[in-house]
Amino acid sequence: VHRDIKPENVLFTNNGVPKLSDFGIAKIMTTLSTSTDSFQGSLLYAAPEQFDRKRFGEVDWRTDIWQMGVLLYECLLGHPPFMCDTYSELLTAIINRDPILPHELREDVPEEISEAIKISLQKQKEERYQSASEFRDTLIKIFDLL
Repeated sequence: VHRDIKPENVLFTNNGVPKLSDFGIAKIMTTLSTSTDSFQGSLLYAAPEQFDRKRFGEVDWRTDIWQMGVLLYECLLGHPPFMCDTYSELLTAIINRDPILPHELREDVPEEISEAIKISLQKQKEERYQSASEFRDTLIKIFDLL
């Protein structure tokens, strides 16, 4: 589990292949729990469970799926889905608000991509894609249809 997927941690090879970097707070899932006493990660890309484990459960591989959804959102719109002035406003937004979907802000974004992002940004991990490959396969199908 990487736990800090954000634009700064995606590097590109000379051939344009993206590579994930900075595994400083990554954890190998050897148990069901990755509990820590303090927040780790980047606030704008943080999933609800990184703030409130009692309500949303432990950080796991689906936390990375949330962060990939935030990254895709930002690639399409130039900013993450939740932009706030203070930490407390950001925390409240991530935990309680649904983001405005990309196709609602840019008419050239297909609704199918917005739907994929919406699934990746579900508050409850069980409602997100259950694997990165499932998210990837969905996006491949969408782009094949376009």
